[in-house]
Amino acid sequence: MAEGGAAVKRYKRVKKTVVEINVMNSFVPVRDGIVMALMDRDMVVLTSDHDIDINCQGVAVFIPDQGVVKNVTVLASRAGIAILLCSNLTPDQQRELVEVELFEGDLQEFQEVYTYSHQNKYRVLTPGNIMSLDAIGFDHSCSAHSITHYGSPVFNEDAQLVGMCFNFSEYVSSYNIAEIARKIDNNFGREYKSVQLSLQNLRHQN
Repeated sequence: MAEGGAAVKRYKRVKKTVVEINVMNSFVPVRDGIVMALMDRDMVVLTSDHDIDINCQGVAVFIPDQGVVKNVTVLASRAGIAILLCSNLTPDQQRELVEVELFEGDLQEFQEVYTYSHQNKYRVLTPGNIMSLDAIGFDHSCSAHSITHYGSPVFNEDAQLVGMCFNFSEYVSSYNIAEIARKIDNNFGREYKSVQLSLQNLRHQN
């Protein structure tokens, strides 16, 4: 497939896996959420835990072109991530979404990656490269705005999720998939065993 066609396919896939999170009375009132699981009229969304706690009532989830999800519950919020259960999706809202696909392989320095955010003016994928790697994640050179490091997703060229942004200095720092899975299990008091088991358990955590 020509690069132009691949880029369009990548964009169409990615935009269906990211929603907008609004948090009342927060220093970061708008941020991105990643669709980790879709069930019957429900979905589980991953985002930054900044100003979100387990008793937080002022969290809204917005699906572009399909409005606000009526029922949002904070299932867990600790160690850099918050996990939201969104219930009673409308059929139209469900049609606009797909579960994110996770990349569990090895990342490489200088590999091309992309961030996507609702705060980008045209909701585009912004490319960059992995600049360094460590056990929990990586630094990358994708263009950043003021909220990128509050949970914006990072994708590879196949539209697979490779990380979630959490810090910005010279480059943007992101957790890798294994670290995200460990944090999910930690939030629910489970021992981490594998990414797929973490995701499977997440589907039944409500």
